[in-house]
Amino acid sequence: MGPVARVVLVVASAMAGAVVGWWAHSSATLGRWVSEAKRSVETSADTMDVGVREAQAPTRRRLPRFVWALAPGLAAAAVAAVAAPGLLAAWASVLTLMALVDAESLVLPRALSRRAAAGVVLALLLVCGGSGDWAPLSRSVVMAAVATSAYGTWWLLARGTLGLGDVRMACFVAMGAGPCSTEGCLAALSAAPLAGALVGKLAGSRRVSSGPVGSRPTSAALAGAAPSRQAGRQRVGAVAVPLGPFLACGGLLVVVGHGI
Repeated sequence: MGPVARVVLVVASAMAGAVVGWWAHSSATLGRWVSEAKRSVETSADTMDVGVREAQAPTRRRLPRFVWALAPGLAAAAVAAVAAPGLLAAWASVLTLMALVDAESLVLPRALSRRAAAGVVLALLLVCGGSGDWAPLSRSVVMAAVATSAYGTWWLLARGTLGLGDVRMACFVAMGAGPCSTEGCLAALSAAPLAGALVGKLAGSRRVSSGPVGSRPTSAALAGAAPSRQAGRQRVGAVAVPLGPFLACGGLLVVVGHGI
């Protein structure tokens, strides 16, 4: 690809990502999906233990609109600048959008993750069918299966420490990063929980222990602490930290690093 075409692709990817993020910030559909996901989490005994379900969620502020526009645009531009297929730029913008949803609401709607995964599969079918090279699709499917199996096993064996939204997020990360680098994708999926745990611990050390601190399945796992009742309040040893942004950062680093 020539330099002019590359610049056009980068600019177009950045603009498309910004438009997607700008739309998502005020989308009634996305808001409805998030509300439904929160209600599902609050009433489901399958996704978290009783202690986590009873914990009060912390008050979270909405991210500014410019963040919703800037982050997907920058992610798409960075990937488009080093990666050949424009498909990866679209994957990067959607991945960043999912991370923003998780960071703001501490949930990842099933409707969003399913549509995103279906879009990637359809795009891979079109791209691979046109080129005759089915290797990227096979690697994507294999790595997605590995990620889903690993995180799904974590979810099954340690109920209350991981949300199903994180399992779907890990699958989506693997779908895009897996074809670029199998080793890098596995490293990103392994490092994300560790990075989240470190951030949760560091943030928790700055909080005053007398105040109620909320949690969710992922947050409790990342913080390495389970909620407990003391003086009639729910407390955890660290601040609630969503796993999605760390998974997204890991996946983006794999794709960009492979392209460089």
